[in-house]
Amino acid sequence: VLSLIVTLAIMAVGTIILSARDKPTLDVAALLDIMWPNLVIAAYLGALGVCLGALLRNQVVAIVGVLVVSFVLEPALVGLVTDVGKFAPLRGAPSGLVGIDFSTDDDHLLDQVPAALVMAGWVALLFAAAAAVLRGRDLT
Repeated sequence: VLSLIVTLAIMAVGTIILSARDKPTLDVAALLDIMWPNLVIAAYLGALGVCLGALLRNQVVAIVGVLVVSFVLEPALVGLVTDVGKFAPLRGAPSGLVGIDFSTDDDHLLDQVPAALVMAGWVALLFAAAAAVLRGRDLT
């Protein structure tokens, strides 16, 4: 919901500013085409965050781990094995859904439907791992 509100506010303010400057603006269909992948990725990252929070009790370890994976491991994976890097959880699959490539080669992006399925697979995998860890953990 927060992502929806922020995206709508940015789109409204941007459209008002562009209109005031007599610049071309996007129609509603184009804005919706931009908005829905953002909302899907926000929901995906929220689900990943919940799963990681269930797996790791230490917040610092979780945040540093996500940063290391995002800024070190995934770029290295994309650089070394581009065919595998497109399935990465933080940059690979979400980039395919949005259609933005962080590298110089456009050949290794997933299409939108496979990217969404890969993202759902990552959430299912981490959810299963979190459920297994929580079953063995004493919560009281």
